[in-house]
Amino acid sequence: MPFDEFFAEQLELVRDFLATPDVAVNIIQVDGEMHGILMRLLAGLDNDPDLPHALIGHYEPFTDPAAWFAGMKAALDAQLALHAEALAAIGVPASGPDPAKALTAPWHFLRHAERLAASLPDDAGAIAFLIDPERVEDDAMFGRSIDFLASQTREPWLKFIVLDDRSRPRLSALADDRSRVDLQVFWLPPEEISWRLNAAAMQGEGGDEGEGLALAGGFATSNKDFEQAETLLRRQLARAERQGAPADIALSRYTLGNALLAAGQVEAAAEAFQQTCESCSTHTLYELSPVAYTNLGIALHRLGQFDQAFDALKVANTFYRAQGNRPGEAFTCDNLARIHEERGQHDKAERVWRYALKLYDGISNPAMRDIREGGRSDILDKLERLAGKPHGDQQ
Repeated sequence: MPFDEFFAEQLELVRDFLATPDVAVNIIQVDGEMHGILMRLLAGLDNDPDLPHALIGHYEPFTDPAAWFAGMKAALDAQLALHAEALAAIGVPASGPDPAKALTAPWHFLRHAERLAASLPDDAGAIAFLIDPERVEDDAMFGRSIDFLASQTREPWLKFIVLDDRSRPRLSALADDRSRVDLQVFWLPPEEISWRLNAAAMQGEGGDEGEGLALAGGFATSNKDFEQAETLLRRQLARAERQGAPADIALSRYTLGNALLAAGQVEAAAEAFQQTCESCSTHTLYELSPVAYTNLGIALHRLGQFDQAFDALKVANTFYRAQGNRPGEAFTCDNLARIHEERGQHDKAERVWRYALKLYDGISNPAMRDIREGGRSDILDKLERLAGKPHGDQQ
């Protein structure tokens, strides 16, 4: 694959950190689109039989330090219970004595973890926590909590790998202020990513060629190089069809449809989405079905085929509702309401938009706050615009 050298360099930095006794925290800055790749690399590292270190994931939301540190201690204790027999065989105690005095949650966790790390045999490597909260409600407090780990950890074989958003870093100042903090940047410029992907995909270089073609096509689409995107994604589709896996074929058709839709080739996009939906129905591909039917509806709407678009969006809406996916259901309702409005059925459009507004109002996950507020604002604008039009459904 075109990124093997880059990935190897990044993993070597992680290995060096784990083997360096005088550094406690390694901050890895990563962009959203490369986050999944980094996590897969770290999972592969953890499964490497030659790696002497133990990685423990901690992904709980950061709401307040006490609950978060208690959760980290619970994650450690769960691993101890899981491997109790093997640990006992090498002399690692299952639990330690109660603290001589009451400790706050951060100190309770740290003392517990340090004791365990110190009790490991010399050839056992470090205990390393991979910290990647699904959300952080207080950036400043989170920064102070990581600073606590960097400044107060005294056991050389207790480590913390902390993922940070490269586009909006919370923790980069810690690397400047603390000698026991490393900073690693898991990033390539978009131009270099695109160049590497295109070169490898067109030449069919090693690794998973299908994945390389998909990545290259996706980057070409995002860069509005639609001709290149279509070339790469049609090649990916032909490869998937040769291999014959229904899910891969359906996903390849869907990805091609998205590129064609972005390029303004609406009729070709609708055909690709129609074929995707047929594959989803034939092979019960429930995960792909709602987005495939949604985009089919959008493409048909742009072609002026209102009845067919309405039917496709209703199918997508049913899938989203069954999944409990409020944003997806609201989005399809928005598109259905637009069809009602364009047909002059303003009362129906208003009812559907008000239902979509209730769906957005019902989103309570703080991590989806931007989706909730953006969706509400858009629907309210449409309702305000609709209020100035004559009502009474027209056929």
